[in-house]
Amino acid sequence: MVKDLNSNQILSENLAYAHFNPHDAVRIMTFYTALRLSAGKTEEQMKLPENALEGEKELKSEGRIISGVDPKDEPHIEELFRLAATVGADDACVLLAIKTAGSVQAFVKAMNEQAVRLSMKHSRFTYPIAMPDQTTNAEDMLALIRALREEFPEESLYFSEEEFAFNGKTLKNPLALINPDDKSLSPLSLTKCCTFAGRWTRAEDKELPERELIFIFADPEGKQRIASKSPSVITACQADFESIELYEAGEIVGKIPVFEGQQPSVDVAAASSMRITLPRKRLIESGTLGMTLQIDHPRELSAPISKGMPAGKLKIFIDGLLAAQYEVVTAADVNRQNFFERVIPNKRNKEHAND
Repeated sequence: MVKDLNSNQILSENLAYAHFNPHDAVRIMTFYTALRLSAGKTEEQMKLPENALEGEKELKSEGRIISGVDPKDEPHIEELFRLAATVGADDACVLLAIKTAGSVQAFVKAMNEQAVRLSMKHSRFTYPIAMPDQTTNAEDMLALIRALREEFPEESLYFSEEEFAFNGKTLKNPLALINPDDKSLSPLSLTKCCTFAGRWTRAEDKELPERELIFIFADPEGKQRIASKSPSVITACQADFESIELYEAGEIVGKIPVFEGQQPSVDVAAASSMRITLPRKRLIESGTLGMTLQIDHPRELSAPISKGMPAGKLKIFIDGLLAAQYEVVTAADVNRQNFFERVIPNKRNKEHAND
């Protein structure tokens, strides 16, 4: 599955809702959950016990990436995040779990709570690193990647760094050689089984607006097949589609009636930038012909109204089919009518009815 990050539209998919084991890509969920749990906490509040890794027999399984980080050295959380993301170190992922949640069990509970919050309805996690009984699907993984990119833009870049110096050693990113000539492609995971996830950002081009794709490929037949097939799909999505901005954040998109307000209606505005992605050929030949917009909102809003209140969604249809939808908010305050303003119009309405 490939999505345009700006418009959240699917550009390419195949068996996008089939379940698969995320394997090493589970570290993306571990990374995200640890970032959420550590927000606002100090190092003193997240001290690791010296025996933190004792009893974690899963780290001894064949194929684990071990950085040698020692909880007795009191590693800073920043080091653990970089070891987990840049190096893919399994021991750092487990220490992140213990450091931010107090125990692996509490962290796994938090992982699944975050999955629910992100509407990852098909995902279940049992450990901070790859295990045989975990499951997800492409739709869920893209929701996770989008959340990571939007909530933690700086930290998400750790996955694309080529190396990290730790304890006097330079540890290489195992994904750095996937696409050495294109720095705009930032893989987050490439596993044995094989899940390839990441984002692509269009290189600087003055004639083209910024655009970012996020993608997930899963193929149980192995790394070589997915490494050869996935770039061609991403390239096609780059070349064949284009995103356009319909409204900027804060731009007025329509009006909604107001009940008992000192104004009969209130303007509603885009809560965020509203974009639509269309085939480039169609844009060139017919522009936005066939596109319709509809504000889905309550029949009327009741006063008083404060600026910035949720007011429904703007739905974008292409040839009659829903292509995207965005939140809209009220663009102004509307005070409620006073007692006399409410009563007198009602009295007049009754008199007219009797006539």
